[in-house]
Amino acid sequence: MGEFVVDFSLSRVRPAEYNPRVIDNVGMDALEASIRELGLVVPLIVTKSGTLMAGHQRTNAMLRMGIDRAPAYVMPDLDLAGEGAFNQLHNGAAYPMTGHLRVPPQQPGQWAVVP
Repeated sequence: MGEFVVDFSLSRVRPAEYNPRVIDNVGMDALEASIRELGLVVPLIVTKSGTLMAGHQRTNAMLRMGIDRAPAYVMPDLDLAGEGAFNQLHNGAAYPMTGHLRVPPQQPGQWAVVP
């Protein structure tokens, strides 16, 4: 169905036209600091044709930081109704985590895949 790509080229990504979310400079600076410290905790979600389904602000932050590749889950292309349904489901879902997760330190531009 989909494919996980560890080093998806951000040059292939285009934002979804209907994405209303924006963050101010303070928020963007905080997001960049988080990415520097922790890396990208959740991969981007894109369609095969490059529409960004999840991760608009993270993508903007990485591009500002000079990062041009990121882990992404690549899903099949959807029509507009399918994209809307996916976004409603995705944005309404929580990421429950039990216990602790420890990821080894990475060099800039490297990613750890944690099962």
